[in-house]
Amino acid sequence: MLAKVADADSRFIDETNDSLLLPAVEYYRRHGPRSLYAWSLYYLGRLRYNAGDYNGAILSYALASETRLYKSDYSFRGFVCSGIADTYRWCFYDAEALQYDSLALADFRRTGNIHYERGALYNLALQHYNMHHWDIASELFASLVSVPDTLIAMRAKNDLAAIALYRPDPDPAVSVRLFEELAASGFDFTSRDIGEWAYACELTGQRGRADSLLGILDLSGDLARYGYMVADVRGETEEALRYLVETEAYNDSLHTALQRHSVQTSMEQYQAQAAREARDRAKIRKLVIFLLIVLLASLIFLSEWLLQRQRRLHAERERRLEFIAGEAQRLRRLAEDRQRTLQAEKEEGMRRFVASFRREWQTLADLCHEYHVTYADPQARNLIYNKVMDLASKIGRDDKSFHALEKRINDELDGLMHDFRRDFGDRLTETKYRLAACLVAGFDPPLIALLFGWKDLQMVYREKNRLMDKVRLSRTREKDRYLIALK
Repeated sequence: MLAKVADADSRFIDETNDSLLLPAVEYYRRHGPRSLYAWSLYYLGRLRYNAGDYNGAILSYALASETRLYKSDYSFRGFVCSGIADTYRWCFYDAEALQYDSLALADFRRTGNIHYERGALYNLALQHYNMHHWDIASELFASLVSVPDTLIAMRAKNDLAAIALYRPDPDPAVSVRLFEELAASGFDFTSRDIGEWAYACELTGQRGRADSLLGILDLSGDLARYGYMVADVRGETEEALRYLVETEAYNDSLHTALQRHSVQTSMEQYQAQAAREARDRAKIRKLVIFLLIVLLASLIFLSEWLLQRQRRLHAERERRLEFIAGEAQRLRRLAEDRQRTLQAEKEEGMRRFVASFRREWQTLADLCHEYHVTYADPQARNLIYNKVMDLASKIGRDDKSFHALEKRINDELDGLMHDFRRDFGDRLTETKYRLAACLVAGFDPPLIALLFGWKDLQMVYREKNRLMDKVRLSRTREKDRYLIALK
């Protein structure tokens, strides 16, 4: 069984079932050899760590550290120290994790095994990263980026991308560049990596890319914080609040889980037990009873303290959420008021623009109207037609004239026709664009019919309705602006 676990460990397979290894530990403890007993304790610690039994893992590693092999074999001692560091790291005992990572690196360096040394150096850099020692972590990760071990090199570059994002003087552009280089090299990103990449893209103004990356993730639990970070940058208060609430709930559950894994207490209890076993059995029993009473009282006191603390934190969180909700509602009302004001200003500007055009071409519009309603007197109709054509020549019906009309509309109405052409592209014909310009300018149907050579006024209304329908069915964000202008 020990050989099977060692083989799985060498192939990075995380075994979790210790039921078959426990008899081997007991057998080697009784019959030897002592080196196999030491290794069985180490692998028992690994199995328990993989299974989430961190108290059991730290005790197995502590027993392994008491063996002769630990005192004589640098390689074995490096593995045990690395296992202890991993267990402390998961349970957020940062100082202890840093201490054992340093010991593991020193021991692996003595073995001369460069592969083990690089792994230990990466773990040490990771712990400095966890403790926000940005400069030290950056220096250590940078030393690993170019090593022949591709996996460690890519992981180090990935962590450098995160550091560029979180340090006090962040450079999200560097972060984006490193993530893109990793993607190009086929790096297997975790969900956390993708969330940080999305946040870096948002900070550098790549909103579409950020949305695309977030779309890969299930933004719940711990990953909800990336949804909050991106929404907060965008000023999307309601969305940020929703993710913040979910992140707080996850942190609460994580806090509750960590309370069940006090590995530091387990290690201290083991060390105290080892010392007590060296003393008289009777004194040990009395001391154990006394310590159990003290521990029970401490647990009762600690439980009550934690309960009160949780209540205070809950009340404070409720007050904070109420304040955030109130601010979000106030900001939403301000945004709605601002939107209504801007809409009214746009409509007023449109009305002034159309009125200006109407004043300029009113005479021509009136004559066009008279032309279309005069049927009884052909001579009068011809006379009106000649006057209309004379005035129409001042507007012009060629490309140059329509370009001049569009330019004036763009100058007066914040590039409306430019945006209209950009949004609809080749989905509309040039005739439709020219009709749109005439409608925006407020030309009457008789005048439009004259400019386009349409003898039937109903043709103007039909083409206008078709154009309006295309705009209504479009998905452009400027749809309301275009509809107001075309009316």
